[in-house]
This record gives sequence, C-alpha cells and structure tokens, in this order.
Amino acid sequence: MKAKSLKNLAELTPDGKDEPSSPPALEAEPLHRRLARLNRELTKATEELQSFNREWAKKNIEAQTCRLPISTPELTHAANKRRELALEIQRLQTELGSANKERRQLNAKASQEALPAEQTPLAIPPKRITNLKRCPLKEHREWTVYFELAARDELTPELYTQVERSAKSLLQHALETGIEEP
Repeated sequence: MKAKSLKNLAELTPDGKDEPSSPPALEAEPLHRRLARLNRELTKATEELQSFNREWAKKNIEAQTCRLPISTPELTHAANKRRELALEIQRLQTELGSANKERRQLNAKASQEALPAEQTPLAIPPKRITNLKRCPLKEHREWTVYFELAARDELTPELYTQVERSAKSLLQHALETGIEEP
C-alpha cells in the first residue's frame, strides 16, 4: 500500500517523474517591501539596544548604591549582547543603504527612459551654476548696521567681543598700511 501512495505522489509532480524536481525559485522581495521591512527591523533592533542599555544602567546604579560588584559573567553577557545588537544594527544599516542605492539607480534609470528620444542626457544643457551664497542686499547702505545687530543677537557675548576685536585689528592694519584712509 505504501508503494501505491508513493506512486500517486510521483504522479502529482509537475514533470511526472518519480523524484520531485528542484524546488521552485523564490520570488524576489519587491524593493519597497524590502525597504519597509529593513526599516522596521532597524527600528526594532535600535529600540531593543536602547531598552537593554536602560535596564543595564538601572542595574549598574543599583549595584553602585548597594556597593556590590556586578559579576564577571554578567558583565561579559552585557558586552556580548551590546556587541550583537550593534552588529545587527550595522548589518541592517548596510542592507538599507544598498537597497536605497538600488532605489536611486532605478529612479535615475526610469527618469532617463522617460526623456524624449531627441533629449538624451548628453543633449541636456548644463545647469547654470548660481552662487547660492549671493546676497544682493549686501550692497545696501544699511547692511552693516543690520549685520551687527544680527551678530549681537545670535552670538554669545564672548564671541561677539572676539569678532569685534578682530574687526578693530583689521581696520587698524588697513589704516597703517594705507589701504584705508583715516
């Protein structure tokens, strides 16, 4: 009877042979799901490390208040646990980084494919580089007054006096060398 059940099992295989073929290939996890899973795992591992550190800090404080040393095996266990969690976090961050890199490459490829045929990446004129630090209001006659007010408000008093001393020194040097007239 067993031989008959094995034969029926062989008949159920896709190719009809006595031995089942190799297992079907697993489908790749979609990129967005992999990113979501990795983010969840990273959050979980980070929270686990933080809670472990909090618990260990409580235990350490209790040991200090009681003036009882923590045993060496407990210290070793804590160090190993921290190391394992840190390595897990590092592994997840590495996987997350590679998944993000793959996502950026796919986005770049998709944006290049979306370009019309006559507009290849080489045919796109280079963007004009603008100076992002440009401040047209610097030419305004009241600029220095407002700059000084902002510096006085934003900087610590010690740092503001240091900047003020540097400005005096620069002006004194400019007057001595004849760059500025008195």
